[in-house]
Amino acid sequence: MTLSNAAVEREIAHARLQVRLAELRLRNSSSPAAQIGEPDERELASAAILKNKKEKLRRYRALFATRDIAEQELREAENEYANARRDLLAEQERRSATVPQDRNLIELELQRAMADEQYAESRLALLRLISPQAGSVLRVHVAVGDNIFPRDPLVEISDSSRMTVRATVAPELLRYVRTGMTVNVKVFTVPPRQFREAITSIVPASGETPAAIRVAVPNPDGTIQSGTPAAIVLR
Repeated sequence: MTLSNAAVEREIAHARLQVRLAELRLRNSSSPAAQIGEPDERELASAAILKNKKEKLRRYRALFATRDIAEQELREAENEYANARRDLLAEQERRSATVPQDRNLIELELQRAMADEQYAESRLALLRLISPQAGSVLRVHVAVGDNIFPRDPLVEISDSSRMTVRATVAPELLRYVRTGMTVNVKVFTVPPRQFREAITSIVPASGETPAAIRVAVPNPDGTIQSGTPAAIVLR
């Protein structure tokens, strides 16, 4: 699902224009380099922030590779890094503002423009929404042209590649049941399907609701539907 945002589109168009202008100025520049002063505390602080954001981005990319975080969190970390890089380049440009126009200064302006472009592109990438899981679309809550706000539900998706079979257990039998025990599961589809899987969880009794065990069974072809009767046999 792709969203549109006029402000982001204007921002990336402006950033790309600044990059092209800086590149043009750099090609036309022939003046010798000028001396630039030493970094001050503001620039050093910006450099330290950039270093921390870079390390955070490295960790998030590793976590995303193992699917321990969502893509949205990775994109936010990339935005933070791009923003920190832009701030550092802005400080470098401020420090060199008193230096006559030369290639060094123009190169700094080009780097800042490129950082702005990278940041705008990362914001633009956030407008392309990807489901965090595979599955079947149950319901679409929006239509083309609708205004979307944070935390609005867009689509309901069900992952039916694995289904959970739940069975109640008598209280006196609970002491014989533990997570990880292998059980036989029979699902009454047409024709019936049988599985041998481990107990994934045990749900304690609550009020009038008896205790239950849960077993996940594979359903790659989607033949098992929600509500299908099943039986669990434990020996």
